[in-house]
Amino acid sequence: MKVITGIISMLMLIFTSTAGDKSLIHSIPSKVDILNYKQAENLRIYPLTYSGTSKSFITLKEAIAKNIVIVKEKNSGEVNTVIIKNKEGYMVFAMAGEIIKGAKQDRMIENDLLLPPNSGWMEIDVYCTEHGRWHGESKQFAGAAINASPRIRNNARKEKNQSKVWEDVREQQEQIMSNNSETEAFADIYESISYLNKRDSYYEKLKNLPSKNLSIKGVLVCVGDDIICLDLFASHSIFKILWPKLLNSYIVEAINGNMKGSVSIKDAKKFLKEFKRIDLEDEYSPGKGDLYEIDSYNAQGSAILYKGKLIHTDLFPN
Repeated sequence: MKVITGIISMLMLIFTSTAGDKSLIHSIPSKVDILNYKQAENLRIYPLTYSGTSKSFITLKEAIAKNIVIVKEKNSGEVNTVIIKNKEGYMVFAMAGEIIKGAKQDRMIENDLLLPPNSGWMEIDVYCTEHGRWHGESKQFAGAAINASPRIRNNARKEKNQSKVWEDVREQQEQIMSNNSETEAFADIYESISYLNKRDSYYEKLKNLPSKNLSIKGVLVCVGDDIICLDLFASHSIFKILWPKLLNSYIVEAINGNMKGSVSIKDAKKFLKEFKRIDLEDEYSPGKGDLYEIDSYNAQGSAILYKGKLIHTDLFPN
């Protein structure tokens, strides 16, 4: 009888927690202000404020650089799994789409992750972003100052298919570089002359956006008359740290994107309201917090919460 009572209590706790998290996600439009856009070429960025707060965490790149976190191949190497260990007493935030470089091939983190302090070795899901290499370049992965593009992030979550990731990487290389690099590494786009020749016309105008207003915690990203994605954090400091790599990933979309038209503030507000219609589906996470896939008729994305507070959410139009 005690066992049954315990199970019922646990189920009620889970249900109550999920209901509260759903309410929080639905409340996002009432807690966000969309500020005047910043424009560079065909890339329009609407800065977002957010009245919700959360603790700030160390980012994955910083944690790897300081030897707080170690990331290695699992056994002799598995394409879609790596092992990770947090050696110290900090909570570490890894964002979906963050790229880790080296080992047998570059990978990107599949889902947002809160890596607990002194975690011991844990397995995490990843996607390969370098199709043409399978040999040891280093014993451990290094952090990288790059994220996969929004298209790759979104399609990876929707399709959950490694071949689709490789297809998207190959396509974006062809669009920007006019060919494919030797190992078809997504990182090669950022090092290509064709990307670097176009990058500054975007980057220089937008690089200081987080410093202009300490209330900014996210952005709604538009290319021409297309909404590309929304990234929102509950911590300005995390957003500011991740901004350079996020901006570069948005520029990849802009270089390939629609040059005509623009997204109005009215359209931006309409997209933001999709959060009011979102359904949540629990997604397994090996780390701390509650990870969800979120979905409405017109949009889909993800959200990670910790102790009832938003850490990060992204949203992409259907």
